[in-house]
Amino acid sequence: MKNATQSVSTRPYLIRALFEWCNDNAFTPYIAVKVDSNVQVPKEYVQNGEIVLNISLDATSGLQLGNEFVEFKARFGGTPRQIVVPVGQVIAIYARENGQGMAFPAPAPVPEIEPNLVKVSTELGSVWPTVTPLTLMNKLSDPDFCNKLARINPITAFDFEIVMNKYSNSKSFIYLDPPYYDRELLYDPDKTGVFTVEDHQRLANAVKQ
Repeated sequence: MKNATQSVSTRPYLIRALFEWCNDNAFTPYIAVKVDSNVQVPKEYVQNGEIVLNISLDATSGLQLGNEFVEFKARFGGTPRQIVVPVGQVIAIYARENGQGMAFPAPAPVPEIEPNLVKVSTELGSVWPTVTPLTLMNKLSDPDFCNKLARINPITAFDFEIVMNKYSNSKSFIYLDPPYYDRELLYDPDKTGVFTVEDHQRLANAVKQ
């Protein structure tokens, strides 16, 4: 049985309740989101560090209002986009028609992490990271790190950008193991899902962020 310090935030429950209230009254539910590096939204629509999203069933596909994330697909300018918003970044949910709803405290800013572990060249010919002596094997000798590994969630099979945007934060450790650059066919001789040069570039850009 969970104690008070282990309880899930009330925010996702309130979001779901107000979403249901909007649907029951034929209102259009909007959420306001404080955008940071953990939020996956079209950056070109972000204004002053915030974005407003229509989460109605008519405007979204595959909507999930979970305890940790709000996730769905939607079209922006005719282009389908995958949206992933940590619940803690939702600062309001309200009905478009009358503005009724609820506001939440803005999340505390996450301190920037010095990029002292991985350095990546953006040139296509040398996208591989240079890693300091702090390696995975070093971490595996750390009991605290091993305890964290024991609590890993079930494995998923999403694109690496979705995983990095969804789970990357100051408390996470993401291990990347792409195919060797210019040796992708060794892993996929049938060319059914080759990790392309463009994928290497996307990975390099994602690691830099």
